[in-house]
Amino acid sequence: MNLYRDEISCILGGNKLKVCYIYYLIEPVKEQYIDDGSTVFLEIDIPGMDHHYRASLLGADNVPDMLRISISYVEEDKIPEICLNVIQLIKEHMLSTLRISYNPGLHFYKLSAWNYIDEGKLYQYVSSGRFDWSFGCY
Repeated sequence: MNLYRDEISCILGGNKLKVCYIYYLIEPVKEQYIDDGSTVFLEIDIPGMDHHYRASLLGADNVPDMLRISISYVEEDKIPEICLNVIQLIKEHMLSTLRISYNPGLHFYKLSAWNYIDEGKLYQYVSSGRFDWSFGCY
């Protein structure tokens, strides 16, 4: 049992907390992306004061196809403003690390995507075609 999560739930009046997944595709863009837990080959937990963050690299054969940043303890289907700077720092740090350790010419695609799920629920996403994302893009 996670006492901290229970304390947050009490503070929020029992509102269901969500996890926000933000995706950054690595160029070149592929026709299909899978996020069902089987394609994650690196995860880094990043504790925060109000939210918990996790940076995950997804791909096949240890070749990254996308970066997923997750934010736990989100109250609504909106990226909390307090998280925006942290998300940008994580994204830029991961990009720099990938350029140093994997490919100096690596770039993220200009669009990103995000989705929200209820905390504790299993999540699976498979895109069936280019940019067939079932959630918002910016």
